[in-house]
Order: sequence, then C-alpha cells, then structure tokens
Amino acid sequence: MKKSVFCQQRIFTAFLCAFFLFISGSYAQTYNDGTIEYDVILAGNADPETFSMFQNAYMILYIRGHHTRTEIHTSLGNTITLYDENKGDAVILNEYGNQRVMVRLSPDQYKKVNKKYLNPTITPLKEEKTISNYKCKTSKLKFQDGSSFVIYYSTDLKFQTVYNGIPVILEGFPFEYESDMGGIKVRYKVRKIKLDAVSSNLFVIPEEGYREVKFEEIYKNDL
Repeated sequence: MKKSVFCQQRIFTAFLCAFFLFISGSYAQTYNDGTIEYDVILAGNADPETFSMFQNAYMILYIRGHHTRTEIHTSLGNTITLYDENKGDAVILNEYGNQRVMVRLSPDQYKKVNKKYLNPTITPLKEEKTISNYKCKTSKLKFQDGSSFVIYYSTDLKFQTVYNGIPVILEGFPFEYESDMGGIKVRYKVRKIKLDAVSSNLFVIPEEGYREVKFEEIYKNDL
C-alpha cells in the first residue's frame, strides 16, 4: 500500500510540473474561472498493481483567479494540491482509505520539486489535432535528465493564472501529453472543460482532519 501511495504522489507531481510549464500568451479570450477534467491513462511497463490502481483514473483542475486546485482520483485514493500563485506555496492533501495526510510546500521547496524541468530542449512538431473543440499544436520537450514530454496545447484558451516561480517555456494551455516517469508512461488528455464560476471554498486549506507530514519525508529522493 505504501509503495502505491508514493507512486501516485510522484506521478501526480509530474502532472503538476508539466502543467506549470505553460503561461498565458496571445489568446482569443481570458477566463478567471474554469474546471478542466483529464483522463489519466497508464501504458508501457507499469507493474500490475500500478496499472490496476490507475484504471478509470481522472484528474480535475479547478482555476479561480490566481488559485488552483488539482485533484487526481484513482482506485487507491485521492491526491489534492492547492496552489497559490501570489504566494508561490502549495499544500498537498493525500486521502487513501482512512489515511488523511497533509504536506506543505514553501515557494523554495516547490521550486526544488520542479528543478529537473529547467532549460528543456523544445522541438516543434508538425502534428495538429482538435481536442474538446480546441485546435492544438504539438511540441516535444526534452529535459536534462533525458526524460521528455510530447505535448498538445492550444493558444485559444487563457486563464488569469500564470504560475509565478515555475520555468515558462511554452505559450498555451495543455490538452494532452504523455510523460515517462521512471519507466511508467502516463498520458493525460482533456475530456471536459467548463468555464463557469468556481467556488472559493475549494481553495480553503483544511484546519483539521489531516496528519501533517514534513516535505522532506515525501520528496527526499527529489532533492
């Protein structure tokens, strides 16, 4: 169980890192609020336990102004990350069965988690496709550790949030990409977008109900 929990935490972190590589640019329209749902699909060399854990997995991204709430739901449990762009810090909530764990990340700690994504090599690709009625371009991003992302992104969608403190390398909103994390391939693809108002209650940090764990305990292998 513990191995699967940490596997989900690390894969989820990979999603956040890739997502925060994007920033607003020249778009058709800017939105303050939005709810974006992603399918999460494992492929490749995932072991049976991990593959089973991510069957029917999905991601929900809530955006309200300069706040985001990102949830990943699997058969094992849920991981929720609250990010405040203005402060640069984050809170991660892990919910697995009866376990409720909270991890706080300062701006410096958040940057450390993202350090591998600095200075990638960007290769624009010719392929284009439409996802959820948005026309998407494609680029391949290769990082210093040898890992890479092939990302489909649209410049037709913009939100207020620009995610300060994270290296910005592409202009566009991510609609689909596949990443390789330690031999485990993970694909994320938008399945639904809603541009309605998002409740501010979703971004409130819980004051009780979670056991707080130090950042170093979760991310000691990433420092």
